Amino acid sequence: MRTFDDFGEIDLDDFVDEDGNASGNQFTPGSAGEIVVVRVAYQYNIVTPYLDEFLPTDANGNLMLFAGTAFKNEPFENAL
Repeated sequence: MRTFDDFGEIDLDDFVDEDGNASGNQFTPGSAGEIVVVRVAYQYNIVTPYLDEFLPTDANGNLMLFAGTAFKNEPFENAL
């Protein structure tokens, strides 16, 4: 989870290293009005030999799956 000032600044390549593995993990939820990107990585073990031939797996037959979303935090106004 990382924050950005503008949607155009988001670079998902910063979330992975040169081998495609998740790197630079952070937990920065941001404050009011900031743009937040949440990205999740899951190492999945392919157990079907047929699929292993078509998917980019490592030497152990594992596949790194990624999912993510971007959103802008709600503005906050103190009503008190």
